[in-house]
Amino acid sequence: KAGELGFNSVLQALPNMVQEGNFQRIMQLYDGASFVKENQDKLGDEATMAIAIAAWKRGNPDRALRMASKFLGRKQIPKYSEMALDMAMNIFLERKEWNRISDLAQRAGAAWKLSPRQKTQFEYARAMALENMGDAEKSLPLWTKIAADTGADPATRAHATYLLAKLAARQQDMHRVFALAQDALGQLLATGGDKEKIKDCLLMTITATERSGRYSEAVKWSREFDRVIPDSDPDWAPVRLRLADIYQKGGMQKEYRELLQGIVQKKPGTVYSRMAQQALDGSALDQRLQNYIKPGG
Repeated sequence: KAGELGFNSVLQALPNMVQEGNFQRIMQLYDGASFVKENQDKLGDEATMAIAIAAWKRGNPDRALRMASKFLGRKQIPKYSEMALDMAMNIFLERKEWNRISDLAQRAGAAWKLSPRQKTQFEYARAMALENMGDAEKSLPLWTKIAADTGADPATRAHATYLLAKLAARQQDMHRVFALAQDALGQLLATGGDKEKIKDCLLMTITATERSGRYSEAVKWSREFDRVIPDSDPDWAPVRLRLADIYQKGGMQKEYRELLQGIVQKKPGTVYSRMAQQALDGSALDQRLQNYIKPGG
């Protein structure tokens, strides 16, 4: 009687323990309590899924997948199949098991009725799988759909927009690069996105405006790079050198020299400092030559 009482108490406590993130205690009870071991066939769907989540969170994803396998079959079990699907997709994404993502997406997509949120998650996972399996062409419609879906998870949508900008850059479509990179940048900043993607979006925007001869806009976006990326970042100095080149192309000689002098001061002893100093020395020589060859000079 005491064992039955203890078992029922565990069943009632499991949902709260999951909500509180007390996964260690869940696994201790499941593995160590005799009254739980004796009643494993009576666990039920809610308890089984709670233990599977705890196993995953405690660093045992294979055990978690075994526990949740009953919810991932052809027959959809309301509520718990959706929870198991979320967990399985997260595990496969963490482990970059692209084939398993593709297989699961295909099976569940064909046999189950999915919520709009989960459909978007599925499309994201499938697109990631196709991209990483070397089938980018098939992933493009999925990324396009996710990027256009204002109801999608903001971080997922930001990633999709970023990838479309990268594709436009590979295709040398500067008009699309500019529009998509700007859009992706705004979304990434709003969602606290990956720093490297933020840098990449800024660089794509700078490239698009520079190649279009819109030097004042390129300067504006380069300054935005300065605002977002600190001078301690390894990409700060090379981007500053690039900005110097844009200043020179735009005929902004004063800004050009000030920027190069800033690199020399902030990055002494580096290759970027030497390149900046060489550019300054060359600029001074060019100016003297210009003065020399001026009519009447």
